[in-house]
Amino acid sequence: MRLKSIAARTGFSAAVTIGILGVHTGPAHAAGWHGIQGTVHQKRVGKDWYHSSNRRVKVGTGTVRALFDDLPKSGITFKIRTKSNRTIGDPEHWTARETDLARVLAKRVRTLTPMYASFKQYDACDRCRPYSFSGSLYY
Repeated sequence: MRLKSIAARTGFSAAVTIGILGVHTGPAHAAGWHGIQGTVHQKRVGKDWYHSSNRRVKVGTGTVRALFDDLPKSGITFKIRTKSNRTIGDPEHWTARETDLARVLAKRVRTLTPMYASFKQYDACDRCRPYSFSGSLYY
């Protein structure tokens, strides 16, 4: 009788332990830095946005930041937006000298939010070649 009672309790404990462990669905995913690059060309400097079609998905609720290691001489204005072109957060500006300077584009962005990058020249500059940029986006 005593053995049966111990076995019953042990079986119950094992079932509870397995049930608790089964709730864990895998490793937690955290936001991270992802490479970005592009070229800023436009006819009316400061007016026209280039809208990227590259879909990105926010991992974990929190901030979205941008950091550039190479910028065009004209600088860049950068933002993130929804597919329907609604800006998420606020556009930020970088001059050509502001490399390695991270700025927050949006706060409290929900996990799994799809987003797209948009950018344009910051300063009017007709002969500011190269127009390319590269950096990282944290999401």
